[in-house]
Amino acid sequence: MSKHVLDRPRSASTSRLKKFVEIERGDKPSTSSQALQTRVRSPKAPKLAIYTQIERGARH
Repeated sequence: MSKHVLDRPRSASTSRLKKFVEIERGDKPSTSSQALQTRVRSPKAPKLAIYTQIERGARH
């Protein structure tokens, strides 16, 4: 079985590699997004708990 047309090397250029790296980096979250995810939550403002209590009707 032969390789697919796109899998055959066309030349010694690095354009395919550059495109692949560009696509791979696009799939990953940015560094600013990762920083937000790893940031420690402030214990002073547990907003999610407060909002869920309001939705349930336990808090007015």
